Amino acid sequence: MRLLVLALVAFCSEAADPRFSDELWNDIRPIYAQTLKQPFLTGIADGTLPRSHFQFYLTQDAKYLRVFGEVLSVLAAKAPRVEWAILLNQHAINSVKEERTLHESILRSYGVPLATSRDTPMAPVNYAYTSHLMATALRQPFAYGLAAVLPCYWIYLEVGKELKKKGSKNPDYQRWIDSYSSEGYAQEVADVLVIMDTEAARLDTDSLRTPPPATNGCSGTWPGAKRSGCPDAKLIPNGSGCAGIGFCKTSPQDWCLAGASCSPAASRRIKVTSSPPASPRTRTAAGSD
Repeated sequence: MRLLVLALVAFCSEAADPRFSDELWNDIRPIYAQTLKQPFLTGIADGTLPRSHFQFYLTQDAKYLRVFGEVLSVLAAKAPRVEWAILLNQHAINSVKEERTLHESILRSYGVPLATSRDTPMAPVNYAYTSHLMATALRQPFAYGLAAVLPCYWIYLEVGKELKKKGSKNPDYQRWIDSYSSEGYAQEVADVLVIMDTEAARLDTDSLRTPPPATNGCSGTWPGAKRSGCPDAKLIPNGSGCAGIGFCKTSPQDWCLAGASCSPAASRRIKVTSSPPASPRTRTAAGSD
């Protein structure tokens, strides 16, 4: 009898359709393998990542989390189930709490005033990624908005669990690892995956694989690119409109945004003073969004 039961269980497991999230993970396994080899992550693991790079990351990630929380609130308002709305709103609150408890506390220990951190402009990739998330959440159906934020949830958990196996010699880097490998964060990710799989089961597979075209016309080359000195600048969604973003031809460390000029005299010119290795969040944004 026991053998019969085991055989039936095995048969049912093989016959069951794979979850949509399983398909997603299988699709990005090669990308995840490369993600783990990033200098940013290997430096966190062995404690050799320069503090200035981690400080840059924390400053930018705090800005990201603010927008991430706003995006989750938008998705909560569009959620087809009340329990999902409550959950996503709670996650939005948690993202702001994380900024205050982890990011701000470490930056304070580095001697970085809170005002300095908050006044630092958002970096180009960070701006592009958060604009993409907000535009998707606002303009596309709930499932597409959830899919847009899913990599942030999921990759951070998997990276956190992987780095947890060895730990870090740097106590600040270990706090970061502990945050994203915690049981509480793992439960948040599990809850979002359940929502994603539930929505995927309700929707047609083809519609999930081929999102509806963007309606804001934010694509192609920025019309003011040559005039601003950013010949390769592209258009990206920005709230209810579009923005141009690209690197300056004359100085690769400078970037122009939303009509800013590469001229040193331009009032809206923003300078990136360092180019540390990309974090998993911004690297994922640049590579796949």
